[in-house]
Amino acid sequence: MQRRNSGTKWDEKLMELIQEAGVLDDEDASVYIALLKSRNPLTGNQLSTIFPDLKRTHIYSILNRLQQDELVEIKNPGKRPAKYEALDPLRPIETALRTQKDRLQALEALYQYTKIEVVPRLSETGIFGGRVSSTFVIPDRNEFLSEIRTHIERAKIRVMGHINQDLLLEIKNPLYATTARIRDLHQDQGYRMTWEYARDHHALTIETDNPNTTLEKEYPSSFTFSEKSIETEILIIDNTTYLSNLDTKMGLALKIEDESVTEVYRMVVINTYLEASFASQTSNSISSIGKFVGSNDMIRDTVKDLLKKGWLISKENTDALGHETGIISPTPGLGLFRLGGIIYYPAENDDATEILIRQFEQFANQSDYFVKSLHRQFDVTRRTKTKKFGNYNAQVLEITVKIRDEWKPVLQDLPEAMLSPKGLTGPALVGLNLDSKGAFLVWGLNPENVSHIMETLLETKE
Repeated sequence: MQRRNSGTKWDEKLMELIQEAGVLDDEDASVYIALLKSRNPLTGNQLSTIFPDLKRTHIYSILNRLQQDELVEIKNPGKRPAKYEALDPLRPIETALRTQKDRLQALEALYQYTKIEVVPRLSETGIFGGRVSSTFVIPDRNEFLSEIRTHIERAKIRVMGHINQDLLLEIKNPLYATTARIRDLHQDQGYRMTWEYARDHHALTIETDNPNTTLEKEYPSSFTFSEKSIETEILIIDNTTYLSNLDTKMGLALKIEDESVTEVYRMVVINTYLEASFASQTSNSISSIGKFVGSNDMIRDTVKDLLKKGWLISKENTDALGHETGIISPTPGLGLFRLGGIIYYPAENDDATEILIRQFEQFANQSDYFVKSLHRQFDVTRRTKTKKFGNYNAQVLEITVKIRDEWKPVLQDLPEAMLSPKGLTGPALVGLNLDSKGAFLVWGLNPENVSHIMETLLETKE
């Protein structure tokens, strides 16, 4: 029979290896090994004699943890004093091996996603630096949750993301409080509290197949549910991006402190939010049309024709007063460039021109918000002119949108003309007087969509 090495006591060597592997805390490991060495079960009082430096209440806390980890059991349940006995010493090692395997798999998935999806997009040109700078791995779930809660509480600009409902439940208290604080701060600074503002600062897409709708009612900002499963969650806090894989419940995450990288993911989050909103908050029913928009038969028939061609009415972009109907293009591409609207203000003959001029100028000025929000990704030029649409003299805000070269790998789903060196030129806002019956305006981020709506209107009139 082979003789065991007796140079080191087995309990000392086991303690040393447990410490190196991080399987148990030092105090938990010491109590567990003491129970392993004992021939008989021990009470809390007996263990406090072995460990005089530990308070008796603390020893019971340790024993409770060891019970939860299924390393210790009570031999005389229901009797006093309780006697504790150590269980299979291989159990904590096997548990740790499984945990580490899960962590390694999650880390590998996160590494592959960053290597295949993130870095190539950011490295396409030298403008993004060809790297993901200031990047940190957070391997522990509790550490991850603690950090993002603290970071959310200190946020000054935005908190937005595409996350799992489980993560939302973990962070909702600081998230809700911070959203309200940032909104109030920006309002004091003169920001217009529009739907677009909320979307661009607080948009949250929550992945779940069992939505908790009370969360949506509580949240004072843009919020939508999606059943589409996600492998990697995105959480943006100011100019920091967290990419997290919480499927393992370990909270393994990348923290990327890079403004350029965060801007990429901000666009991803906004368009993910919009697409999820389109899936849940749009309608193909003419009954969803705004009441004033629907009061003009020609416009109502135009909307009917668009719906037959796959367009959708967006409840979120439809004016609550009934003057504007949000309309979503069926063409593939980023959600931002599917957005548009049809606006109608009925008027008496004498008032129609005045209303048209006033509303056109108002919406043209508001379009500056969109131009500013896209300045990183696009070169946008704007000019106002008069243009003929059929027999109508229309006021037109015409734009040329040209995507910046460094963004082409990121925004590949845009209309082809927009990706060309010349960009895409056309009307972003058209306003005209419909036979003196009122002011009619059409807007869209994609000029092709505006042109299509106007063509449909003229076909309907004919």
